[in-house]
Amino acid sequence: MFLSLLLISQLSFIGGDAPNDGPPPWRSCRLAEMRVGDAFTVTTTKRVYRFTVLNPRTGHVSARASASGRVLSPPRSLYILGATHGRTRPGEQMLVLMGTIEVGKRMELGIGSRAANARAWSLPVRSIEHGVEHGGK
Repeated sequence: MFLSLLLISQLSFIGGDAPNDGPPPWRSCRLAEMRVGDAFTVTTTKRVYRFTVLNPRTGHVSARASASGRVLSPPRSLYILGATHGRTRPGEQMLVLMGTIEVGKRMELGIGSRAANARAWSLPVRSIEHGVEHGGK
């Protein structure tokens, strides 16, 4: 009986009837389609990133990160360069979807600049949510 109640309670959320049902998470987002001041949250396996768009054309964002999902770091200037898939070792090929973030792909980030020597890659993206702030100060 308990299992039946659990299944029935879960089925009520499939149609989007959940209380406080907000917009669904994105599968991907293109920065060029955003506006200055737009905010979004990206979650990977180990981090939560809170971004505010400063320049959608260049991918310039203000970013705060958290390992716990609660306390966010101070804002930092980053450039979101694109969604990457592939190359985990030197010499392998890598697909880069420029100016895009996509679930299942890593984010390629420019730390403070877009220069090649300032690049970093996130773990694969698990979710992208528009305008969502996950705790923090």
